[in-house]
Amino acid sequence: MASLTPEAHEIFGATYDSADQLWLRVHFTPSEASQAAGRAFLERTHRRIEDRDPLVGEKVAPAQVAALAIYGAPKPDSYAYLKDIRQPTLVVNASTT
Repeated sequence: MASLTPEAHEIFGATYDSADQLWLRVHFTPSEASQAAGRAFLERTHRRIEDRDPLVGEKVAPAQVAALAIYGAPKPDSYAYLKDIRQPTLVVNASTT
């Protein structure tokens, strides 16, 4: 997470007509079936009118990016805390490279 992938730069650097388009790019693959599932998901979320989370304001994105930069910064021995886990635990990590 220390730096965004080229794909993430492309997704998050693009301009969208609506926030829904960003949701579709981030959470669903480009396939027709996945995009249809994404649109159905968004339709269900928009139907809910009570007890919704507040909309994200313009102060949120910069704060989130700053938090991610701190959280995602490489740290020496970043997995050292795992040795303190005392119950059976599945730790999953992946790389697309």
